[in-house]
This record gives sequence, C-alpha cells and structure tokens, in this order.
Amino acid sequence: MKKIAILFTALIFTVISCKDDPCDGVVNGTEVDGTCVCIDGYEGTTCETEIRAKFYGTWLGQLSGCEVQTPIGPYEIPTFPIEIIISESATDLLTVDVTFGMNQTTSTIVDGDFVLAPVTETIETPIGEVALTYAGTGMIISDDSMNMDLEITVLGNTSVCPLTMTKQ
Repeated sequence: MKKIAILFTALIFTVISCKDDPCDGVVNGTEVDGTCVCIDGYEGTTCETEIRAKFYGTWLGQLSGCEVQTPIGPYEIPTFPIEIIISESATDLLTVDVTFGMNQTTSTIVDGDFVLAPVTETIETPIGEVALTYAGTGMIISDDSMNMDLEITVLGNTSVCPLTMTKQ
C-alpha cells in the first residue's frame, strides 16, 4: 500500500509540475521564476512566435517631403513609392532577406525592430548621377502597419525621413 501511495504522490507532483511550466513544453524558452523567458529570436507568453515573422511580406509606402542638405545646397527628394519585401533568412532567427527596389540585402531584427542594412542606388539628377544610400529602422505599430525612420544619404549628408509602410 505504501508503494501505491508513493507512486500516486509522485504522479500528482509530476502533473502539477507540468501544469506550472509557463513554457508549456515549447523548446524556445526556459522557465525562470514562473515565467517563460524566450531565447533570442522568439516572443510570446510561451515563446511560440518568431519575432521576425511579423515583418514577412511586402510593405508599401510613399516617400514625400524629405530634404537632404548637400554641399551645393538642399536637395529635395522627389515623391516616390517605396517597396520593401521581407522574407525569412536561413542565416539565423534575427536576420531577414530584403528586396529594396532592385537591390537585395540581408537585414537584422534588433530589440524587436526591423533594421534595414544600407542599400545604395544611383539616380540621374540635374547635376548628373548621384548615389543615394538608404538605411533605417522600422517598428511594427499594427498587424499591417510599420513606421520607419528611413535614413537617406546623398553626397555624404544624411537626413532621416519618416515613412509609414502598409503590409500588402
């Protein structure tokens, strides 16, 4: 009878211990003081979601009203559409593959924000060809909206242009 009581007590303790696991069997986190602490790249109460997954997709925005100071005076960046396509990267959980215009790059997720790696393109202007370099940080504000601080560098001068992107 003692063996049955000990076995039953061990079984109850195991069931109670399993129910108290906040990570609920997910291997992307570790229980610490009753909370599931996620490893880098995961979020959620049980660490079930890749942080970068919310950025996947095609994002469209309209850049307008942005000006960059150059050695020859201010350069008003013309209004034009911006398209960013973000997809899964095989490198690690904190990187994404990005298509920005005609350019491809690998960018990162830092503290839950999308960080666009610098992308350079050449455009024709009244003074000749000019290289524009884009970089910046985007923060998800809803399921289908991201605010970006798009850094645009022209002739060594950088301006930060606010940009709202909508997920398609």
